[in-house]
Amino acid sequence: MKISICEKYPQNRLFSLDLLRGLDMMLLLCFGPLIKAVSRAMGGLPQCVIDQLDHVDWTGFQLWDLIMPLFIFMCGAAVPFALGKRLENGKSTAAYWKHVGARFAILWFFGMLVQGRFFTYDPDQFMYFSNTLQTIAIGYVAAAGVFLLKSRYTRLSIALSMFIIYGALIHFGGDYSQSGNLAMKVDKAIFGLFLPDTNPMMKEAKYAWVLPSFMYAAMTILGMESAKLLTDKKLTQWLRAEILAAASLAILGAGFLLSLEIPVIKPIFTVSFTLLAIGWSMLALTILYIITDIFKFRFGLSIPILFGQFALLAYMSAHLFDGAYRSIAWIFTFGLEQYMTKEWVYVVMRVIMIGLLTYVLAIRRTLSKPSADKEIS
Repeated sequence: MKISICEKYPQNRLFSLDLLRGLDMMLLLCFGPLIKAVSRAMGGLPQCVIDQLDHVDWTGFQLWDLIMPLFIFMCGAAVPFALGKRLENGKSTAAYWKHVGARFAILWFFGMLVQGRFFTYDPDQFMYFSNTLQTIAIGYVAAAGVFLLKSRYTRLSIALSMFIIYGALIHFGGDYSQSGNLAMKVDKAIFGLFLPDTNPMMKEAKYAWVLPSFMYAAMTILGMESAKLLTDKKLTQWLRAEILAAASLAILGAGFLLSLEIPVIKPIFTVSFTLLAIGWSMLALTILYIITDIFKFRFGLSIPILFGQFALLAYMSAHLFDGAYRSIAWIFTFGLEQYMTKEWVYVVMRVIMIGLLTYVLAIRRTLSKPSADKEIS
């Protein structure tokens, strides 16, 4: 099946955005698990490499910690493409908000399916707010509203105000420990109104969700502004890249400076963590924009682009049908144990599982032509 989709790429899309989304998804679903499997088979890769493929326990920042915020950022970056075409004379309509509401509901429900224990069919065990897709849903609605504002200054001011409000609440409302931070206390107070103490959100919570929604919204808005900058026809492509690079370095600098006072903590999205995540996201988008949208280097990138165009399908398929992919891979590999260790057999299984997932996405793209090149919304 031909999946070479980089040629004649639609002019109304940012190749770099789809590529970044695809690389992020492949890191989560393909590269990370495969590298860990190879490490076990080899008896261990350098610890500094393996550490980057896992979350820090509480304080710190590693590569794996960037995956979730990068998705939130890219959701915002897709807003000008996804929602711009739904405006009438630059204004929202009932159809606009119907689309936004439907998208919010779908993302929220999908989050419940993946990590919300929906298939227990026990409301007392449901985790109502516990997944990246739900943080994206929050940010999407916020960006959809801010997108309607004409003034870039006003849009950026709203994002800045979210940082100030959230930062003040967390800093003065508690400490930065796992038991003493305000974000988790608010979650327990709200969810405790209708969930029993035995619910995982009450006794096993590792992340806060309600108050950090300020940060999800701010990240989405800044992602939206990044995309608007990179598609600004009044500026040359190089000037767009230079401005975004400067902004990313400034935000990274602010994040590093704030980290001297405010710990970098992903589970509660502290202001320092969020700034670092935004800065790295912007910088990654800038670099890919220069390589693929300015220099037009796109050779061999069809598979990451495929994952980028159908990221939601890849995410849902990999999580919901992981067992099916494993079973199929096992059919073709169980006999290999007489020739190699179980660890190396699992590496081969992982490669087959990646191939199966890629094939599913390729079929999806084939079935959706010619609409596959339309903006993902």
